[in-house]
Amino acid sequence: MKPFLECVLCGSQFEINKSDYFCPRCVDEHLGYYGNMQVSYDYKELNRVPFPIEPFSIFEGNTPLIQSRRLSEHYGFPNVFYKCEMANPTGSFKDRGSAFIIAQALKLGMRNIVAASSGNLAVSLAAYSLKAGLHLHIFVPKRTSSGKLELLKLLKADIVYVDGAFEDAYYASLKSEGVTGSYSAHAGSNPFALEGYKNASLEIFDKIGVPDNVLVPAGDGALLSALWKGFSELKAVGLAERTPRMIAVQVKGADPIATAYHSNLLKYVQKNPVDSVAEGIVASESYNSILAVKALRESRGFPVSVTDQEIKRNLVRAVKEGLIIEPTSAASLAALEKLKEDGKVGKEETIVPIITGSGLKTLSEISTLASY
Repeated sequence: MKPFLECVLCGSQFEINKSDYFCPRCVDEHLGYYGNMQVSYDYKELNRVPFPIEPFSIFEGNTPLIQSRRLSEHYGFPNVFYKCEMANPTGSFKDRGSAFIIAQALKLGMRNIVAASSGNLAVSLAAYSLKAGLHLHIFVPKRTSSGKLELLKLLKADIVYVDGAFEDAYYASLKSEGVTGSYSAHAGSNPFALEGYKNASLEIFDKIGVPDNVLVPAGDGALLSALWKGFSELKAVGLAERTPRMIAVQVKGADPIATAYHSNLLKYVQKNPVDSVAEGIVASESYNSILAVKALRESRGFPVSVTDQEIKRNLVRAVKEGLIIEPTSAASLAALEKLKEDGKVGKEETIVPIITGSGLKTLSEISTLASY
């Protein structure tokens, strides 16, 4: 059976080669927040984890899974393996999703790519679009870091600056998608992004089997949802006997997934979210919240909210270990501190924090924080 698109809310099924990824039965005045889709398969017919299309690759993936003795000693967990996504071509995990998004856009004959981003997705889509000969229209908050904006200009992206937060950029971009031949590349709503991200689960499994816990910085919740999908599919096709516990890491005061989870909801809109140095996970609403909250519940996982001060402290610690990571990645390390304190994770359990991206795009900000 061929792959198909499935609404994450009502379960309605659609053919795979459509370009509108909001379920018509669930879409509402909130610009499709409730209508997300995912790529689904008939797993009974499969003996390996499936993918819907060959990626348009720039050698993304196969990133290192490393251990650090001194970090393990500090956090009190000896079996921590860091998944280093900064080794991807543009320095973040977003390249995995871009490879599948651009492949599908080319298959559908789309020439214009439209998305909103606080930085990493924008840079990634710009690189992949440029290589593919496509035109990227990217909507970014005006406060996006200068290093990322310089890269966007280098990669010939059409940059649209938007006042406010990521959500304002997202809504502005959705209104622009009436352009003929435009293709929506939003990581929070394009199901092909998740198909790319989930490959990191397979790489982790190939190295250490199924870990006990996976720590994932979560803004829109797409990476969390995708990694859970990857591990779930490993079990569904008979390659793995169990799945890990998923732990979402959010910024305290900008943590709608955590609030939804604790309130027994599938989504929550946070009014006036706090700002943070971890710009990649500052959110008032998470566009993959339905899948992300389901992932936490199905995996017996939970969210961890960390403060900006905790993120900064752990960012400095990472730099001292020679890891030039983005502040969003340091949220995973801050979560390790919290887990050490609250005892929710056993000392000998295996833990995989996802290091989402390189700090080289935010070097001036990191240099200021890490002056010692």
